[in-house]
Amino acid sequence: MNGLRAQVDRALHGLQGKTRVTARLEASNAPAAKRRAAARAAARSFDSAYDQAMSGLAKVQPMLQPKLSLFEAFGAKSDLDEQLEQFDELGRRIHEVAGD
Repeated sequence: MNGLRAQVDRALHGLQGKTRVTARLEASNAPAAKRRAAARAAARSFDSAYDQAMSGLAKVQPMLQPKLSLFEAFGAKSDLDEQLEQFDELGRRIHEVAGD
């Protein structure tokens, strides 16, 4: 589980770097082609991070589910849904900037 978490953390760190580059280019009014290329790189990075997170979740969930009480499972599901909703919103915004 720690290995999966570290993998997702690395992917998210890469995504954060790509979005910072995109933001800097936008703020400096860089040429449109350069901004678009950076935004598309950020969108690809998001897609990769999202896929890794979902893959990790699919691997971890069967190990954890039998160990949770009903109320713990409901709480975990609620927390997960909230986090995934925020992550999906971030992805929508990144893809919107990328023009996808």
